Amino acid sequence: METGDTVGTGDNVQSGDTADIGDKVEAGATMEAGGTEAEGMPALYTVESTPDKGKGTFATRRITRGTCIISEAPLFKMRNKLIERNIAQNAIAEKLRQLSKDQQRAFFDLHNQFPGMGAFPGIVKSNALPLNETGKGGIFLQCARINQSCIPNAYHEYNSNTGQMTLYATRDIPQGEEITINYFWDTGPVRRKFLREYYGFECVCAHCKLPAAEREASDAHLNEVYSLYDVARDKDYALFDPLDSLHVIHRIWSLLNYEHITDIRLARAYMNGFDLAALNGDAARARFFACSAYNELRNCIGENGVGVQDWKARMNDPKLSPLFGTTHRWASEPGDMCTSKDVKEFHAWLWKLEKKANNMDAGNGFPELV
Repeated sequence: METGDTVGTGDNVQSGDTADIGDKVEAGATMEAGGTEAEGMPALYTVESTPDKGKGTFATRRITRGTCIISEAPLFKMRNKLIERNIAQNAIAEKLRQLSKDQQRAFFDLHNQFPGMGAFPGIVKSNALPLNETGKGGIFLQCARINQSCIPNAYHEYNSNTGQMTLYATRDIPQGEEITINYFWDTGPVRRKFLREYYGFECVCAHCKLPAAEREASDAHLNEVYSLYDVARDKDYALFDPLDSLHVIHRIWSLLNYEHITDIRLARAYMNGFDLAALNGDAARARFFACSAYNELRNCIGENGVGVQDWKARMNDPKLSPLFGTTHRWASEPGDMCTSKDVKEFHAWLWKLEKKANNMDAGNGFPELV
């Protein structure tokens, strides 16, 4: 990643808050080193210079949502706190000595946003991505070239089962468009301040270039989403007032759809919906929410992503959840699901709404059960 546009591994970095996600089966093979898909297939991306962000990664052909763009093992791993200390110089030097000459050259070709730290620690802090291993980060030569956007078109996550960092397209990416990720999941002003202070750059993504009124309106929607997360996952509140809890999750879902967000945050909304329905013995809604969570997770972290198969199992039998039937307030069976093909009628049933949906309720329709 360039001009500091990289996910570091400082203690307070929140990039890639993990969860699991999708509306269709994972499409596309994993990327081989050098940016080619499977043997004999054309490359999905190329690394080129940009006017204002150093180097960037661009789609060489249309990439459909749910495609795995990159899957790579780390060049090496390091503890986060070590990166911030002077002793990192010797520790990194030792790791570099174990690499081939080509790997060493590739490491030194990465951007160093912190030259004052020295070459080794500066490059690591500028380019390290967090792992799902407490307190550790890793250097990934391909993923390090992916720049920041507040409205990214891809999602990255470390798969601890395979030891690979994966990058999946979270929406269709046209040929020639830059492939981007979000380095810091938070509200707009907080995110921009963090990027400026921690990474030393001003975000120049399409969202940050919007007219102030449009950007502030979008930021307000996401601020509301983040403010509602605690309520959405509060299981005590889900038992105390399940209808209001469902409407909170619906509000999150509506705002995400209004902002055309189809990344891990949408999966989390469905996961919260599943927990709520399961708690209250509602197998019909639980099955739909599990199906949606499973589909969305596949699009973000793949069929083999951590936890994805658990959601497939819940989709097939929502009663597998240890939460299921804590109360029987909404007791139903999977076959009780609304069968209407009218989107508004279906969502009125799903979210327990009146027949008329408001302007934010149209969404993207609903996936078929598989």
